[in-house]
Parts: sequence; structure tokens; C-alpha cells
Amino acid sequence: METNVRAVFRNGVFVPTTACNLPENAEVEVFAQGSATSPPKEREPAIIDRGRGPQIAGSRITVFDVMDYLKNDWNRESIALLFRLSSLDIQAAIDYIEAHRAEVEAEYQRILDRHHNYRYPPEVQAKVDECRRRADERLKEVRSRQKQRERADAEDLG
Repeated sequence: METNVRAVFRNGVFVPTTACNLPENAEVEVFAQGSATSPPKEREPAIIDRGRGPQIAGSRITVFDVMDYLKNDWNRESIALLFRLSSLDIQAAIDYIEAHRAEVEAEYQRILDRHHNYRYPPEVQAKVDECRRRADERLKEVRSRQKQRERADAEDLG
């Protein structure tokens, strides 16, 4: 059976860039095309505006998305991992926020106000309330289990 799979060679490993439905542990033969001396050009981190507000080029992540996590004391690397972007992309967003602080903060506040003041139709609001109630219950359970583990760990050490 012959199947073409596109991949990039990164850190000594071929990483598929297209879907491949090969069986687990399938042995493959690789035919490399392209120049081994010129790596593909990497995209420069940039902030663009396509009408949704300033966002990281090549993604749908806005500077407001990044700002949410910055306000909760996340570091650049953690935000990059969350959004599956490079640390440099997140730094570009941080730099943009710092360079345009007043207008970004004002727009961010308008977004938050719109979010907090939005009124769903009653049938939708009932579903939202139920989802929030279940999420709060799960969060309470997770925190309770975490505290139990912490107490057990403390007893083991103590």
C-alpha cells in the first residue's frame, strides 16, 4: 500500500503535516524533497487587524485573549502553550498591549461590559445557568479532592 504523507523534519524527527491513517508501528520509507540547506522561512511575529481587533498574525487569537491571561498572572510561555503559539507571538501581543495601553484597556473594558451585560433569551439563559451550576459543582469536587490529596501528602511527610 502506498500513501503520501507530508511532513517537516524538526529536532531530528519527521512530524506529519497532513493526516495519515497508518497502523501503529507501521514501517515507512521516506523520500525527502526540497533543499536541505535552506530551511523554510519562519513567519515573523506580528499583530494585525482583520476587523476583529488586533490579533496575532496567522491565528485568531486577539490581544484581548492574551490580556485575559496576563491579568491572571500567567507568564508568556504558559500562554504560548495554551494557545499553541510561539513565545515570540505572545511577546508581540504583550508588546502591542504595552505600546497601546490606553486604547487596548478601553476596548477590553467595553468587551467585558458587553459580556457581563448581555441578556440571553430566557430559554438560553436557563441552559447557561444549568451549565454554570454543573461546572461549579465539578470545580468544587476537584478542589475538595485536591485538598484531600494535599492533607494526605502532608500526613505522609509529617
